[in-house]
Amino acid sequence: MSLVDPSGATFASATIGTSGGFIDTRQLSQNGVYVIKVKAGSTASGSVTLTLYDVPPDTTGPISADATPVTVTTTVPGQNARLTFPGTARQRVRVKTPNTSYANTGISLQSPTRQNLATITVLSSTTTGFIDTKTLATTGTYTLLIDP
Repeated sequence: MSLVDPSGATFASATIGTSGGFIDTRQLSQNGVYVIKVKAGSTASGSVTLTLYDVPPDTTGPISADATPVTVTTTVPGQNARLTFPGTARQRVRVKTPNTSYANTGISLQSPTRQNLATITVLSSTTTGFIDTKTLATTGTYTLLIDP
C-alpha cells in the first residue's frame, strides 16, 4: 500500500498482511488529489478495507519529575502525545508506564533539541515499561513522546 501525492510521487508506504497494516501520520505537502494505491502480490487476490483518518495535532501537556502520574488520551490512530518537563543539567530521571490501553506503544525521552535519549516499546496493556535512570546533560525543556 502506498500514498501518492498530486505530483505522482510516492511519499509513504507499508506492507499489508493478513493481520492488516498501518501508515503512520503524514503531513500533506501540497493541495490536490492524493491517491492510496494497493498492489496485491503477484499471485494474490481478495479484498482490503481501508480507513483514512484526519489526525489532529499531538496531545500535549506537562509532567513533573515528582512521581505524580499523568494520563494522556489520543482520539484517533496515528495521533501521538507529548508531555514536557523542565530539566536541569545532572538531574537524574526515570520513566515508568504502569499501564496503557495501547499495544506496541513507543515512548521516547527527548532532549531540549528533540534528540532521542532513550526509547522503549510497551508491548501490551499488561506490560509495565520503564526507561532506566538517565542523567540529563543540559538544562531545558525535555519531552516524553508517546507514540501508540
